[in-house]
Amino acid sequence: MSTSDAARWPALWAIARTGALSSRTRSRVVALGSAGAGALLLTVLAVLRTPARPVPTGQEVVVVDTYYDPGFSPLVTSAEIRVGVLTGILLVTAAALALVGQALTTGSVRRRRTTRALGLVGVTPGELRAVSALALVRAGLAGGLLAAPLYLVLWAALGPAADPVFRLLPAIGWPDLLGWVVVVLACGGLAAAAGAVTGTARTWLPPLRWVVLGLVTALVAAVAAVPVLGTWDRRAGVAGVGLVVALLLALALTTGTGWAYHRAARLLRSGTAGAVLTAAGLTAAAGPIGTAAAVCLLAGLALGVSSTLLATTLATPVDSVYAGQLPGIALTATAAGSALLIALATATLGAVDDLATHRRTWAATAALGAEPELLHRVHARRLRIATVVPTTTGAAAGALLGTAVTGAGGELIPLTAAVVLSCVATTAGVVLGLSALVSTLLRGRLARAVDPHALRVA
Repeated sequence: MSTSDAARWPALWAIARTGALSSRTRSRVVALGSAGAGALLLTVLAVLRTPARPVPTGQEVVVVDTYYDPGFSPLVTSAEIRVGVLTGILLVTAAALALVGQALTTGSVRRRRTTRALGLVGVTPGELRAVSALALVRAGLAGGLLAAPLYLVLWAALGPAADPVFRLLPAIGWPDLLGWVVVVLACGGLAAAAGAVTGTARTWLPPLRWVVLGLVTALVAAVAAVPVLGTWDRRAGVAGVGLVVALLLALALTTGTGWAYHRAARLLRSGTAGAVLTAAGLTAAAGPIGTAAAVCLLAGLALGVSSTLLATTLATPVDSVYAGQLPGIALTATAAGSALLIALATATLGAVDDLATHRRTWAATAALGAEPELLHRVHARRLRIATVVPTTTGAAAGALLGTAVTGAGGELIPLTAAVVLSCVATTAGVVLGLSALVSTLLRGRLARAVDPHALRVA
């Protein structure tokens, strides 16, 4: 490296520190999302360390009774039930990562202007990627460091100090410290890589079909490996099932964008002004809308299954197989509710970024005769499509799935139907109310976006 090149790096580092390529909101959301995802991954590793009886080896197939350690909740000491706990934790983790992914794309227009200006003064594309990576690596490392305090909060609530009914986590040991170090390095490395990818106007990402193909291949391999791991050790089998769940979540988040495009194409066929404008909005913000919809669908699915289990638990005797499942149902509902709130935050962040990125489009639409109230209804409808519709669909599908698994028929049908319908209606009503609240709060931003002065923005 020449002397002149070496002298450029302090200036580039100063640019990275000013936040020219990464706003404060973007950095804070990346840090908080990384901290939440890291703490939840540490929780997954801790749950996998709880004791569970291994499957005996040998030629004969041995039936092993469910093992309950009085020091821990049956939700984690039973290797089979532990899968549900891991699924709930991974669902919230996927929602947090989806929020981070949306934050990475926020402010793309502003970054393009900055990179174009830096390119005019001689900054090379490689240096731009380095500056963008440096701007985000601090947020990633901060998030990784914050994962430990958040994990300690979860450990205090679900660790040895908790009631045995809710005790999910073992005592803190060296695996937790090692896992935290790995989380910090992973958060910093992934943030730097994401910054490098989004650091220039011309970014390369693999085609969606290749990503889906890779996830499907990995999913098939993981499903095939689970029986082999289960015959070796029950905890290894549970870890394999957790990997399958993680791949399914990643596949759902990946295909969410395609669903948004498909829904936009369906709306276009109706031909009405509102539907056409909604379809255009879905196409413009297909990424955050599809991701939020995928998370809402999975969260609704978990709530639907939980509602069926709740109805079965309330209708069966105390000594039945479903007795004692209320703590698990409560934890599942908490995880699904958290995922819904994060998905709504993701959709909100995407809506705010869309109003800033495509403000000339919104202003031009208003200038061509679209009433502000019509544009507000279009904006609200797009948010409902991303949250309310998939949540209700997932809850209904989860209720049907739970009914088929539990066999809630005969005399249980009236109670099951009442509980399930109440849970689905309550969930849909809460999500609808939150969506309407967000639309109302964004009305001011929408009014500024449709202002005729926005047409002067270069």
